[in-house]
Amino acid sequence: MLDTMPASQVPTLNSVCESMAHQLSEVQNGRLDRLTEPDLHSLEGTPVGEVVSAFRLTAFESGVLLLAAAMELQTAVMLSACAEELNLTDRPMTAFLTPYALRRWLPPCPAGSDLRAFQPAGVLLHYGLIRVEPSPLGGGGEAMSVVRITSGALSFLHGHWQLSGETEDLLQTAQPQGRLAEGQERAATELRAMFEQCRQRQEYPPIVNLYGEHLETLQEVAQSLGDLPCWTLDLEQVRQRVRQAGTFQPVLSVLLRDLCLIQGTLLVLGDEIEHTEEPGTDRRDDVGEGVLGPLWNTLQLPVIVMSRDPLRIKSQRGVYTLAVENPRPEEQVECWISALGLPRLQSSQAVGSLEQLVTQFTLSASRIQALADLLRRKLELQGGARPQVPQIMDLLWQLCRAEGRKAFQGVAEHVQSRASWEQLVLPAADLTTLREIAAQVRLRHKVYRTWGYDQPGRGMGITVLFGGVSGGGKTFAAEVLANELNLDLFRVDLSKVTSKYIGETEKNLKQVFDAADEGGAVLLFDEADSVFGKRGEVQGGNDRYANMTTNYLLQRMEAYRGLAILTTNFEGNIDSAFMRRIRFTLNFSKPDYDARVELWKRVFPGNLHLGTLDYPLLARWDASGATIRSVALNASFIAETRGEAISTEIVREAIEREVRRQGRLRVSLNG
Repeated sequence: MLDTMPASQVPTLNSVCESMAHQLSEVQNGRLDRLTEPDLHSLEGTPVGEVVSAFRLTAFESGVLLLAAAMELQTAVMLSACAEELNLTDRPMTAFLTPYALRRWLPPCPAGSDLRAFQPAGVLLHYGLIRVEPSPLGGGGEAMSVVRITSGALSFLHGHWQLSGETEDLLQTAQPQGRLAEGQERAATELRAMFEQCRQRQEYPPIVNLYGEHLETLQEVAQSLGDLPCWTLDLEQVRQRVRQAGTFQPVLSVLLRDLCLIQGTLLVLGDEIEHTEEPGTDRRDDVGEGVLGPLWNTLQLPVIVMSRDPLRIKSQRGVYTLAVENPRPEEQVECWISALGLPRLQSSQAVGSLEQLVTQFTLSASRIQALADLLRRKLELQGGARPQVPQIMDLLWQLCRAEGRKAFQGVAEHVQSRASWEQLVLPAADLTTLREIAAQVRLRHKVYRTWGYDQPGRGMGITVLFGGVSGGGKTFAAEVLANELNLDLFRVDLSKVTSKYIGETEKNLKQVFDAADEGGAVLLFDEADSVFGKRGEVQGGNDRYANMTTNYLLQRMEAYRGLAILTTNFEGNIDSAFMRRIRFTLNFSKPDYDARVELWKRVFPGNLHLGTLDYPLLARWDASGATIRSVALNASFIAETRGEAISTEIVREAIEREVRRQGRLRVSLNG
């Protein structure tokens, strides 16, 4: 009917509220006994009608919602009417809408919904259309409570069909992606068929649990399933809202309302649905049960939960579990060639470099396309002749490194590494081992894949243990390896990783390894024995959970595909199960006299103005490599301040300062 009506006659929220406010003034003047029920048929096809239809509101519930909206749009009339009901005619600005007044003004509902309308289980409150707050006058119970329309409901009634301000920080739009890899496309095809079957049978689709190693791969499958928008639920924001409100219901209500009205597919990061308990208490984080369960059991729209491993999900709708494979290395290479637009000849030249690239950086098809577009723009800005394949591959490697750093934000510390082999003073056997580590990282894609050592469920990673004294060069050697491999080095602060809350340590470690898998960097675990330590005998709950953390680490180390360097001053404290997975072990002892001579010779950069330095004399000071580097830096500042070349005397002065800083007796370098 509305389709044939002139636009000026189509009811809008303003005109409907104005009509109801006019009726209310007639009631107050004694010319009407009650308001006439809203003509729901005349509202079909309008935003008001869409809201009424979506929640199947009765005439009474519709009247409550519209009068609550009229309080915002026809305030003067509504305040006057409310003031008379509350006996506040001398101060109408303090009046408010109450269930008592609404029941007096609106026709009663035979089904009794006028009695349930203001209860938490009622449609209006359950779906966040209205709020019922305690009366500022005190007493009166539910009948004298304050009834207000929510800002989101008012926005939808006006026809603003988008996420409301109440949920815009809880739900993020997930944009559809382009090309999918072969394994992703198989999963997407299977899900489309399942959803279509449910539609034909007029059944609610089950909750889908997509699982696989990389979240981005799962997201791309979920975002490719149809024309409906995808909304990713931010569980951390949900938790913050719940803490502020002290209850789940307000957050659940606004989510139900917005998702019911705008539809789409709801995406949930399943690995964030975790319970965290404080040892010895019953404190737990149960947002998953308090919000997610009621949310996906109520909604009819598709819900996709994405996780690294299959989850145990309780749902009245049933659960459909589906594994999604990561793009295989050869698929990633093909994606790169296609995205870069390389001709056949150049493609054959680039294959070797691309194989090494995809071993270090595992990227989805959409991320590959985005980086290829970025590379193309950078090359266009450089101008000139088109660079050759080696130059393109070098620039592409740097772009992948920069992209990988994003995954580590807030997870680990980026170590600016400029150390070189020439600065590293170690026994010949240790240097050989370090070079062998670099060679295995660089060539592992050929040995594992071409020679057939690749095994499902096992990563191509290499774990190394650096033991020995503090200041012996463990971190410096890690910097040398990172530079040699042209990779970023990230130090993991284990004091921030470990937590007294049960399950929190595993969660933090998961963030570290997920970032490392995505970012392709070298991981450096300082003082690794604090987390990778021996599992003890279970004598209590804390021991059991500590061993669970160790077991989780074993699993992730098994599947890790990068270079992880563990450093410790107490090698004997490392759990034997970790030791079996460590490929190389180096012990960094305190440098002897000959090593200290070499350290002094190499510690100053080649472009410095050096005077005469007595290296054998300086080497008499028993110091670690880290301390020698610190003294050399301080000596450089002293020399620059005085405008002199670095001399033995200046270095000796810097040594004396370092000794005093350490609170030790004065050192003698003579004899």
